[in-house]
Amino acid sequence: MDKQVLQNNIRKLREEKGWTQAELGTKLFVSDKLISKWERGESLPDPDNLVKLASLAGKSAGEFIGGERIYSDEDCGDTTPPKRRRLKYNVVSLIADIGIAALITAMFVLAAEAYSDLPDIIGIHFNINGEADGFGNKGFLFLLPGLGAFFGLLALVLNLVKARWSINLVVPVFLDTLVKGKALDKLLAIMSAAVNIALLLMNAMFFQATYAMANSQSLAIGVYLGWLGGIVVTVVVSVLAGWYFVEKYKAENPEKPNDGADHSGE
Repeated sequence: MDKQVLQNNIRKLREEKGWTQAELGTKLFVSDKLISKWERGESLPDPDNLVKLASLAGKSAGEFIGGERIYSDEDCGDTTPPKRRRLKYNVVSLIADIGIAALITAMFVLAAEAYSDLPDIIGIHFNINGEADGFGNKGFLFLLPGLGAFFGLLALVLNLVKARWSINLVVPVFLDTLVKGKALDKLLAIMSAAVNIALLLMNAMFFQATYAMANSQSLAIGVYLGWLGGIVVTVVVSVLAGWYFVEKYKAENPEKPNDGADHSGE
């Protein structure tokens, strides 16, 4: 195989289309750095990306590489674009979502019941000792329940709607450039659980503050900081778990290094 032919064809394709390396990378779901490596002959496109490049050039894979075969037809397999990903819903996510829904409902009920009995101006801010030191309209009772409902809906959308990008507490990159198969399912499940647990703890914080405002009580700062600490721990644990599954996959699949190519093909 003549690498020079392949790298020249990749560069020629990009220049004829008037694309930058980043623009070509976007079409293939890979980084511009990887496109640069292909054009310099430092690495080769995987079978899926080779077929995609040939298709963009209006040629067969064989024609694109100068009439020689780098991969067999069996290696290339299904050449359709990879499916869009979504967070992997699971039992932990479901339990967290039930808790989120219960807390949001309780906050709205609490705010509605207290609204008519409270004066127009109530304490809406707490100092470091948990005492109300700021005052505002009692309509603020519905602010935290509203925020909780918004983020709860966001969590549901992230879990159920397929989107190429999503809020990612684990690794802020394209997931299917790192792992595939069961490892990817585990990574998505960790993400889903982490997002929902973090939002559950956040709504617990909101409920505590709403309860204090509705009953004109001081805020238990220690408990409040405990909820906040739980959110931080959730993020840290999810990052470590995600890193573990990515590294485990890379160790078990040394023939498919994390070069930024899209190996999902699922």
